[in-house]
Amino acid sequence: DFILALGWSVLVLSVGAILLLLLMIRAGESTRTASYFYLVPPLTALEAWLLFDERMTLLALVGMVITVFGVYWANRVVR
Repeated sequence: DFILALGWSVLVLSVGAILLLLLMIRAGESTRTASYFYLVPPLTALEAWLLFDERMTLLALVGMVITVFGVYWANRVVR
């Protein structure tokens, strides 16, 4: 189990994340891509809630909504 978890961490989470980041930078602006890093903590908390039955507080949900709205607002196209 340890080897499988280590392989998943190295190959998928590390190498896969870097490749995805490079593809996103190539396809768009680097500043727009960098703003997506703000979504990592809310998505991690959501995964912990779904997979590990961790508690989700109202304050955490409010923070997630604010963060997602902020990333959306930063990436919206202004005409």
